[in-house]
Amino acid sequence: ALAIPDSVIKPIQAEDKILIINEYGAFPLRLINGLEQMRQKYERQQNQGSSFLHNEYRVIFTDVIPPDARKIEQLQDIFYPCLAFKLLVYNRENHSYQFEYFESQFGTTETAGLSPIWLEAIEQLSKRKDMVLALQNMLEQDVIAKIKAQKELWEEIYLPQIYKFNKEVDNLPEDNPNYPYRAMVIGAKATATTSAKPGIIDRFRRRIEGELSNIPTLNPSHDITSTPVITDKKEVIEAEYFNDNQDAMGEIDKLIAMKEKGYLTNEEFQAAKKRILGL
Repeated sequence: ALAIPDSVIKPIQAEDKILIINEYGAFPLRLINGLEQMRQKYERQQNQGSSFLHNEYRVIFTDVIPPDARKIEQLQDIFYPCLAFKLLVYNRENHSYQFEYFESQFGTTETAGLSPIWLEAIEQLSKRKDMVLALQNMLEQDVIAKIKAQKELWEEIYLPQIYKFNKEVDNLPEDNPNYPYRAMVIGAKATATTSAKPGIIDRFRRRIEGELSNIPTLNPSHDITSTPVITDKKEVIEAEYFNDNQDAMGEIDKLIAMKEKGYLTNEEFQAAKKRILGL
């Protein structure tokens, strides 16, 4: 079909080596059936610092054998909400999404850089469990935990951010490298002939709204913000502790707002929060 004589075709696999190429005869190698059996050997080569998977050291190739589909879906559920909530900040100077994470091996805070092309960024994350864990912790602690602690923040702050992100993705120009992923990320609207298709962000939204529906709403008659009637010394101590912590929460909320606007790095935010809590 390719009009290539058998005499010039070379085998791409032997028992002791694998030849990895981006495409052959204009057909991407990743579309060829049977590559799954090569995955284990391929990943072993990836994890060996002295090995290489191609002979052009100056070029970073997108993985020819993509990660497992289930793993990709898990990474998408972390990566795209982080994009929506600006936990990943785009650096125009080096054209990458950046975030800070703790490097446990050396005990240092590092700045990670991910490709501006979403597919490539997710494939980068698939090789770095420490970065994935850092992003997941940021999403769970800086966003989801806050929403569960103050349910009104979902409607007031975070849901509008999701709507804004969806609109930005929907308006991506056709020459943008992430244009092909629009429907996957935000879903597709219903048409006269097709039904609406939910996307990754909608899946996240439904997850949060489902979890919030299971959190009981405080009875207004027992509003914790009302001033209690103090009758003994124990209640005086408890009321002072409550008021002190309310002040601390107010200061922490201000820090969160500054961090979300980009005025504080994650490291500066954590240091300031510990100082307020007296840790």
